[in-house]
Parts: sequence; C-alpha cells; structure tokens
Amino acid sequence: MNDRIDATERTLRDWCERNGYRVFPTGEVSESTAAALLRYSGPSALRMQANEGRSCVPFTLVGVRRVYALRRIAEYLCRDPGEI
Repeated sequence: MNDRIDATERTLRDWCERNGYRVFPTGEVSESTAAALLRYSGPSALRMQANEGRSCVPFTLVGVRRVYALRRIAEYLCRDPGEI
C-alpha cells in the first residue's frame, strides 16, 4: 500500500508542477490547490467541511490559513472505499 501512496503522491506533485500550483518545501499545498487535486468545486467546499468538523483530509493551520500535506491527500485517494 505504501508504494501505491508514494506513487500517488508523486503524481499529485507532478500535476501541481505541470499546472502551475505551488507545493511548499514542506510538501504541503494551499486550500485552493487541495480542492483542485480532490476535484472539489472550490476551496469553499473544503473550508465548509473543516468548519463543520468533517474534513476528509487532515489539514494544518498556519495562522488563519489551512494547508494540506500531499501525502495525506494521497492517503485519502488510495484508501479502501470501505474505510469511508
């Protein structure tokens, strides 16, 4: 499973690079980038989930901004659908 998560993380990083989205040196991305990677309608959908305490991907608060680790997004995308 870790190989699959590693490959997915690399794919996400490559996608960000090809499409002009910034990946921070820590391997994290902004809320709007995370929303694009997860194919949400926009960052407000992720924000609403976070405000309601039902985020599908854990985030870190940096000041008032939420950042999402590419690794955690990859783990979410690779999860067993029965884990939802």
